Amino acid sequence: MLSPALSAMMSDVRSSSRVPTWEEQFISHERRVKAALHNVANDACQFRNNPNADPTLAEKFWRLAERLYPGYEGIEPKVDLPLIYQRVPIACNVSCDGCFTGANFPWKHTETHVTFEDLVDTARQAADLGCEVTKINGEGEPGLYKQLADYVEAVKKFGIKEVIICTNLYRDTQHMRGALQAGARIYGKHWTLSPELMHSMTDRNYDYVRQGHLGPAPSVLYALFQDFPNQVGIQVAFRDINMQDAFRIRQMLGPVLPVYMEPYIGFPIVPDACGFATNSCAKEPIYTAWSASISSHGIVGRGGFSEEGISLREGGGLHAVMEQSFVIDEGLFSSRYVRPENGCHCMIRALKESQEGQAETSLVDLNLRKD
Repeated sequence: MLSPALSAMMSDVRSSSRVPTWEEQFISHERRVKAALHNVANDACQFRNNPNADPTLAEKFWRLAERLYPGYEGIEPKVDLPLIYQRVPIACNVSCDGCFTGANFPWKHTETHVTFEDLVDTARQAADLGCEVTKINGEGEPGLYKQLADYVEAVKKFGIKEVIICTNLYRDTQHMRGALQAGARIYGKHWTLSPELMHSMTDRNYDYVRQGHLGPAPSVLYALFQDFPNQVGIQVAFRDINMQDAFRIRQMLGPVLPVYMEPYIGFPIVPDACGFATNSCAKEPIYTAWSASISSHGIVGRGGFSEEGISLREGGGLHAVMEQSFVIDEGLFSSRYVRPENGCHCMIRALKESQEGQAETSLVDLNLRKD
C-alpha cells in the first residue's frame, strides 16, 4: 500500500497536466491502435489459411480477439510496426542494482550477436512495414557502441523518423554525440534528486550538478541538454526507495523536456503507480500488438528484454516472423493476447473481478473505458 503522503502526491500528479510518454509524443494513440488492429486482423487470416497454425491457439484466438481488440475484423490484415526496439551488443560501464540485462555479469561478444549490418537491415525491413521509430537499448550501454551515429544516419535514409537511444549518462561519449548530430534523441537515466541515493542504486559515483534549471542531475545531462536542447529527454525508473523523487522529477522536468517513466526493472511496483506512469495498461494495446522487440542476437522476443522468441535468420526475416509466428509460437501468442499474473499490475487489478481462461493466467480486456 502507498503511504498517505505519497498517495496525496500522486493524486496531485493525476489532477495536473499529464506529461506524455515518449511513445505518445512520436506515435499517436490512434496510430498504435490502428497498427494493433492490422496485426490482429493478420493473425485472423493466418488462423484461417495457414496450415501450420496451432489449432489450440486458434481456439483461444477466436475467444479473445474481438474482446481484446474490438473492430479488427473491419481492418485490412497486414503486418504493421510503427515501432521496433533494437538491442545492440555492447557491455556496460555501470552496474545498477536490480538490472538483469547482463550488464552485471562478465560480457563478451559472440558469433550469435547481430552485426552492424544486421541492425541496419532489420530497421530497413521494419521501415517497409510502417516503422516510424526505433528505440535502441543495449545489453549494456548504447553510448559505448562505436557505430551508433552510423546506425542513425543509415536508418534515417529508410524513412525512420525518430531514433530513441536510452543511456545511463555515466559518460559523455563521442558515439552518443555523433548520434545526436545525426538526429537521434537521447533519453538519459535520472532516477532521484539525491546523488547519494543515485550512488546506492548504481554503485558508481555519478558526477552530479546540484544546482541549475534541471535540478540535481548527472552532469552529462546538463552537457547534452545545453548542446542539443530539443533532442534530450529523461528516463525515470522508479521503485520504493526513489518513488517520491521520481514523481518530483516528472513534475519538475516534464514542462522542460520529455520524461519517460517506467517501473524499475524487476520491481513489482504498486498498481496505482503503474497505472498512470506507463503505457502497459488496460487502456492501451499491448506493446507486442503494435511493435516488435528484437534482441542483440536477432531474436523477435515476447516483449521487454526476453531472449525467448523466433530468430530472424531462421524465420526468414522480419516480415515472415511477424506474419506467422503469433499463430505458431505459444509464447509470442501469449505476449499479444494473454498476460501472466506477474505482468502489468494495472491490468491485473482492473480484471480481478472478471478473470477467465487458464488457471495461471489473467486475460487482458483492453476495452475497459466507459467513455
